[in-house]
Formats: sequence, structure tokens, C-alpha cells
Amino acid sequence: FRSLLKSDPSSSLIRSSMPCPYSAAHHSTAAAVFSGDIPWGEIRRDLTALVKEKNCHPILVRLAWHDAGTYDKDSKSGGPRGCQRFSEAGEATHAANAGLGIARGLLEPIKAKYPSMSYADLWALASIVGIEVSGGPAMPFRPGRSDAASVDESVEDGRLPDATQGPQHLRDVFYRMGLDDRGIVALSGAHTLGRCHTDRSGFEGPWTEKPLVFDNTYFKDLLNKTWTMGESSTGQPQYWDEKKETMMLISDMALIEDPEFKKYVELYAADEQAFFSDFSNAFTTLLELGIPELEGPWDQIRADVEKLVTEKGCAPILVRLAWHDAGTYDSKSNTGGPRAAQRFTESGESTHAANAGLDIARGLLQPIVDKYPGVSVADIWAFASVVATEVSGGPKMPFQKGRKDTVVATQSVEDGRLPDATQGAAHLRDVFYRQMSTVSQLVWRSSFPV
Repeated sequence: FRSLLKSDPSSSLIRSSMPCPYSAAHHSTAAAVFSGDIPWGEIRRDLTALVKEKNCHPILVRLAWHDAGTYDKDSKSGGPRGCQRFSEAGEATHAANAGLGIARGLLEPIKAKYPSMSYADLWALASIVGIEVSGGPAMPFRPGRSDAASVDESVEDGRLPDATQGPQHLRDVFYRMGLDDRGIVALSGAHTLGRCHTDRSGFEGPWTEKPLVFDNTYFKDLLNKTWTMGESSTGQPQYWDEKKETMMLISDMALIEDPEFKKYVELYAADEQAFFSDFSNAFTTLLELGIPELEGPWDQIRADVEKLVTEKGCAPILVRLAWHDAGTYDSKSNTGGPRAAQRFTESGESTHAANAGLDIARGLLQPIVDKYPGVSVADIWAFASVVATEVSGGPKMPFQKGRKDTVVATQSVEDGRLPDATQGAAHLRDVFYRQMSTVSQLVWRSSFPV
């Protein structure tokens, strides 16, 4: 069972989850203590309602981006710490942040409702919710950002990208944060949302024809539309399409002028899932620049799961959920495995016949998932099955964290990877050998609940 759920980076099972190529090695090694008293599930629901009511997801993304994007990996300065909340001076007055008072104002009632949460955590989570509501990837959120104590902690102006500059400027800005060319292009895809306003940047117009939808249209348009240099109504240089309905900035066009950037533009234009995966990795890295790792709240999670199992008698279905999450792994293609793909309830693995009824288990664990946003859903499902087994009188098993959740339903694997109860020995070997299981593991795993 341990090998089925395992997330040891040296094993084949952990490699079924895409590694993050943008992880910042400059993160602080100090550990913060996790606080479970902030109701992250409620906050997420309030943010979802706000975004749906106000269609404000583009500006919420921009707020978090500009809060985090000031980070300098060498000096360890800048980064996500809510410095723009000092509205009279400092970062709030930088030219790149013009108009972001609107976003801060929209979020202020939620901050007042949940005062123990930092501004930086709120702004980061708001951007994640905004992207998800607009059709983008479902990205992880890890709390732990501390707010700047005063405006004196603002960094100098000029750390954010200049829209009138080309490839070298982009590299200077993003490399300073610890990102690479792939991350630069993936993050630029955030321009699939929103539009420019003359009263803020001087530029005008949307990047795409559907500025409230998060998809890969930005990259398709960069490659497929004819762009002509012109200017905005205020005289700022920018590119227009043939119909003068959408625009691109000079920094956008740099992505197809530079051959190293262009290969990623071509990849994302052809493969939206690749864009979503890379964007999720890069944006998560951006939002976590410089924040300390949290000590895993495993004792707290264990207590919550033990209470749940004792009250609901749900150990069998929790074990089945983790089994069916992990049991899709294919060692040859390195696909499937424990990554909580079933949480997308409208399609994909949650709709597979073998997973019928597992919505009950997911629902039972959702309050725990909401309570601990810094832990992947796949880790919580796996850990819950370990705890449930122990509570039921089974063996005490070691647990290793590290599973990464899928970000879109299309990362689900095809139906048919789990055992068919009507089949015999040859079928069982096909299924379990695909996972690199031995005959002895095949026999004892057959005792699991189905």
C-alpha cells in the first residue's frame, strides 16, 4: 500500500506528477508554523462570488503579479508582502501599478471580514481564484506571506516589466526573480485576460477577443494574426491587428521575435494543456517568491481524519479514494498516479465507472482540504487512507508528502486503468504489472475495498 501511495522523488510514482521546473532555490530555509484558524474555504468562496459578480479577475491577477514580481533573488528584497496597501507612497505610486487601487478596494471588505489573514496571502489567493473562475488551471495555494510593516519596505520603481522593451529587458526582469525563458513565456500568457486602459498605462485595448476567458488564445493570436505597429489614442506605441480590435505590446511581440521565446509560444499555441501546466508552475513560483516553507500540519490533519473516521465510519471509502487516485499509474508512459484528478467533478476520472460513489469520500474530506490549503489534495487523500487504515486496526504505515495535483481535468487518464471485478488473473496482472507491482502486492492489494 505504501508503494501504491508513495511520493518518494526517487520512485516512479512521484514522477507521474510533473515536476516544477521553476522552483526558486532562493526560498528561505526558515519554517513558519501553520495556522489552521483561518477559514480558507470560506475565503475562497467569498472571492469566487466577488469575481463572478464584478468580472474583476484580470485586475486581481495583475495585483498579485505586481506584488510578487518585485522580488530580487540576490538581495532577497521585494516579493509578495502587500506593500501597495500604503496608498500614499512607495510601490502603490509606481507607474506600473496605476489603477490597482481598484483591485485593492474590491478586496478590502474580504480582508476586513478575515483580519488574521495577511494582505499578501489574500491578494495571492484572489489571483488564483480569478484564473480558475475564468477557465484557467486550478492552482495550489500555500499561505505564509507576511505583510510589510511600513511603506519604507517598498522597493525602488522599475522592477516590473516595461511594456516598451524587448527580449533582453524581459530576461533581466525575470531572471532577477529566478525564472527562466520558459517561465517568462508562460507568465506572459496571463495577457490572455484583461485589457489596457489609457488612464492607467496609456495603452489601450484587449489582447484577445474574449478578455475574461483564460485560455491559449493569446499565443495563437501572436502567431496567426497580422500585427502592425501603431499607437494608442494617447500616443503610446503598440501593435494593432488588421481590424484594430485587439492589440499587442512591444514586450508581447518580443516573444515571437526571439527564437528561444518563440518555441514556447508555438508549444502553447498548439497545446493548451502544456500552457496550463507550465503557467501553473511558473505562477505558483512567482506567488511564493521569498516566502518560508510551512511546517506540515500533519499532526493536526491526523487528528481531523481520526475524528472523521470515528464519527462517520468512513475508513473503507477513504482507502478506496486514495487507491483509485493512485492506481491509475502507468510505469511505461509515466502517466496517471496520485494527483487528485477526481476533484474535477464534471469530467475526467471522477466520471469513470470504477469511481462511482467516491464523491462521498471527496465530500467528507473537503473541509479538511479547505482547512489546509498548503497541502496538496492528493497528499491529503493519501494520508487520510493511511490514517483510516490505522484507525481500523491495520498496520502503522509511513507517509511521505510530495504529490502534486493536476491543474485541469484534461490531465485525467483514460477509463479502464483500474481493476475490473468481473475479470480474472490475467487482467489483474495486466493492471498491477502496469504499475510495476509484484505478485505478492497484487494479492494483498486485492483485499482493499472496492
